[in-house]
Amino acid sequence: MARWIGEAVLSGDLVAHSPDIESETDTEVSTSGATEPIGLRRTLRPLVDLDSWLVQRGWEEVNTTPVLMSAKHWIISGSLVGPEDERESAVWQVLEDPWTSSLSIYDPDEELDYPPRLRVVNPQEMSWMDIRELPPELLRLLDSRKQGEPDSTDGPVRSMMLEWWRFNSETAELTESPVTIPGWVIEVEGAPTQVLHARNGRRYEYV
Repeated sequence: MARWIGEAVLSGDLVAHSPDIESETDTEVSTSGATEPIGLRRTLRPLVDLDSWLVQRGWEEVNTTPVLMSAKHWIISGSLVGPEDERESAVWQVLEDPWTSSLSIYDPDEELDYPPRLRVVNPQEMSWMDIRELPPELLRLLDSRKQGEPDSTDGPVRSMMLEWWRFNSETAELTESPVTIPGWVIEVEGAPTQVLHARNGRRYEYV
């Protein structure tokens, strides 16, 4: 993370600011030329060590530029329905990562305490899911297996079966907000410019 932030300062891509006085009306420019609010945007921690990643590929001299990659943070509330039609209310936080075309449970502990202000790069528009239509990928994430009642009270040993509790789509309420993932623009001579995902170490098309 030190290199990621350090490179941004040296290149002038990072704007230092105090989180205590940051205005929610501040904006920054994305690669498409559009502006977006940064006051409410969260940023996840980088997991990839760039130096090691480059050395493994013999790319020590490759040009890299730290950026932020667009993603979405979803808060989803609704109810789970048990095998006997029991109901249980729940709230989930979900990360939509359009670069990997994946959904995962969002962990607020993975956020940077003080997100840097860097240039934001966006994926192709078709990369976003239609989350409000509750796609199967989302429902599989929300469904839960819970321990059921003992199948027998006779004898000293009682087995406990895991039972599926399914998300009730009719109760769904969804709220979205922007979140960003650290990354680097990678420029390899003779190859298309790509973005390195700082959470999974994979490269994606730079648009």
